[in-house]
Amino acid sequence: MKQVVALSKGIDVIDVPSSILGKGNVLVEVYYSFISTGTELATLRALDSNHFKSDPEGVSKTISDSKEFIGRIVNYLRQQGIKKTVERIFSRLSEDGITSNRIVTLGYSCSGRVVSVGEGVSEFSHGDLVACAGANRATHSELVVVPENLVVHVPTECSLKEASSVAVGSIAMQGVRQIDPKMGEFVGVIGLGLVGLLTVRLLKIAGCRVFGLDIDDQRVSQARDLDADYVFSEPEDFSRTLSNETHFKGLDRCIITASSDSDGIISLAMESTRKRGRIVALGFVPMNIEKYPFMRQEIEFVSSSSYGPGRYDYKYEDQGLDYPYSYVRWTEKRNMIEYLRLLASKQIDLSAIASKEVPLSSVSVAYDKLKTGSTKSRGIFISYASDRTLDDKSRTIVQLAPSSISGKVRLAIVGVGSFVREVHLPNLVTLKDQIEISAIVNKTGAKAIEVAKEYGASYASTSLDDILADDSIDAVMIGTRHSVHSEMVLKCLTSGKHVFIEKPLAMSWGELNQIEKFYNSNRKKAPLLLTGFNRRFSPYLEKINSHIRNRTTPLVMNYQINTKYLPKDHWQRSNEGGGRNIGEACHIYDVFTFLSNAEVEHVSATSIRSGNNTFGKNENFIATITFKDGSIGNLTYTSLGSTKYPKEICHLFCDQSIFYLKNFVSLELFGAVEDVYETIIPNKGHLTEIEMFIRAVKGEGDWPIPLWQQIQATKIALIVEDKINGILRSN
Repeated sequence: MKQVVALSKGIDVIDVPSSILGKGNVLVEVYYSFISTGTELATLRALDSNHFKSDPEGVSKTISDSKEFIGRIVNYLRQQGIKKTVERIFSRLSEDGITSNRIVTLGYSCSGRVVSVGEGVSEFSHGDLVACAGANRATHSELVVVPENLVVHVPTECSLKEASSVAVGSIAMQGVRQIDPKMGEFVGVIGLGLVGLLTVRLLKIAGCRVFGLDIDDQRVSQARDLDADYVFSEPEDFSRTLSNETHFKGLDRCIITASSDSDGIISLAMESTRKRGRIVALGFVPMNIEKYPFMRQEIEFVSSSSYGPGRYDYKYEDQGLDYPYSYVRWTEKRNMIEYLRLLASKQIDLSAIASKEVPLSSVSVAYDKLKTGSTKSRGIFISYASDRTLDDKSRTIVQLAPSSISGKVRLAIVGVGSFVREVHLPNLVTLKDQIEISAIVNKTGAKAIEVAKEYGASYASTSLDDILADDSIDAVMIGTRHSVHSEMVLKCLTSGKHVFIEKPLAMSWGELNQIEKFYNSNRKKAPLLLTGFNRRFSPYLEKINSHIRNRTTPLVMNYQINTKYLPKDHWQRSNEGGGRNIGEACHIYDVFTFLSNAEVEHVSATSIRSGNNTFGKNENFIATITFKDGSIGNLTYTSLGSTKYPKEICHLFCDQSIFYLKNFVSLELFGAVEDVYETIIPNKGHLTEIEMFIRAVKGEGDWPIPLWQQIQATKIALIVEDKINGILRSN
């Protein structure tokens, strides 16, 4: 499909793989999308390299002002060394759109026709005309996949073109709701751009007397056409008239919709607002508030969060859970519906604010006009009318380069989140004489294209099926979120692909049983499977294992994970992540299995129960595993400690010897052999595990981890999860 993106060279329309419809989502063929002058132009300014050249201290000042940021960098430097730290900084700068190879998707408001709906969607059907909102969702694209709570029906009387402005209109509406205006009150609007002009109109509908201010005379004129009572381009004129009309009492409310680096806007709003009035900051302005005027006036200062309640709430937006109408009257979706009602009833005449329309092919010209201010239209509509068929738009694969015959292992990577980009991809580049990255698959097509181009892949896709159908692909690396791991593993194995799967292998007994069943039915011809239990490949555990390989006593293994707290809404604590026991502690169950090289006999586990659910049940626990050779492994996993203390510590006891491993940077041996082994940065075996996987795929080595050990580590995690949740199941 065609999509508008920002590149280092400017705005472009590129081919990207079409998004795949998922549960709770709606697939929409876009007829119109709406370019917002505020958010999108701010994004482009951040991308403009000339912006940083003209203000060379811009980036460094932002970074230097953040002590927290510097602290994280210092800690990472200590743990990972200079090379890894530099790589990570540039990776994160790329995420913010600062480096040259970044593809930034644009747009967050559109309208069109429903093509199909995902499982669980009940409000929409094929053919419905709808409007959609959401950054990275309702983008400037021929097709969009949007969660149900960010999609609304377009009323019959409402123009589908104007409905594409739904997100911007909802932002203005939420700002007005936050200021809580009353009929007849004096309300100021500072900044008369797109959102400011919509705010003026909404305030007039609410029966307020509106004072507007903007330095642009053209915007002032537009606000006057929208029935603003008093509107000015000079702050002095604004203040003088305000004093006269309010008898020196000041504004009851003031809403800031301006975008500026000046501290003077907040000061002006404070000076213009009466005692115990309210100010809402909706635009991009510095939040430097003078203490004494603020306190003396007892002014209430409020922010406004985008479209309304529900915004940035994973459960609301992604899982489709609505807020009770009686308790949250105006959610972001209800704001969207109300905005379209006002358009349909002609109470808002968008033609007075934004009327210009451009075809998709001319979109770069439209952005240039907005950036230079050479158009009166405060927003621009993009039309997607073309002779391209739905099938043309729906292709999930984009070919970038011809496939080569190199004799190397041809690898497809599915899921290019931060861990894959920061850890695995650099390691794969190190192994480029043995491996070829042939395909990149990612949920977001633009990200798939970006990474595929950076690493020279033949094609980018949003569908695993494209990989399964490609007979030239030898192996697949899966780095998606945990909930789809086992399903993808089985599909790849069934298609004859060797699989490297980031942990966990499975999140339920049913999923694990399916994988076991596959191998039981295909013992001789089954492809290779490697779960990313990397710690066993670290030089530290290899050194320990070399000493205990011929041990005469069982092992006592005490492992401690001291990690940071995860917020309740973090994806790892959701159904996508499965919690920290299944998603992270499985590493340690593999360490115990590796070192003991024995089958499990019994598992017990106890967790801290937090009365207010601040901590997950599987976030602070102790698990004890006994093995059939008499060995014992004890894991203490907690997020209650300080991150200043090492994250991982292991004590191992056997044969009158003690092994003390600290954070994979040092190993001390006490007993018959006394030694100290250290590295400058942690080495947890990520590179070695990939090297051994590639060797095994080429038939030059055994499975890096025997299947039974991968299964056992996963079973331990599932048993611990059952114990933590009070589920009775035999070991």
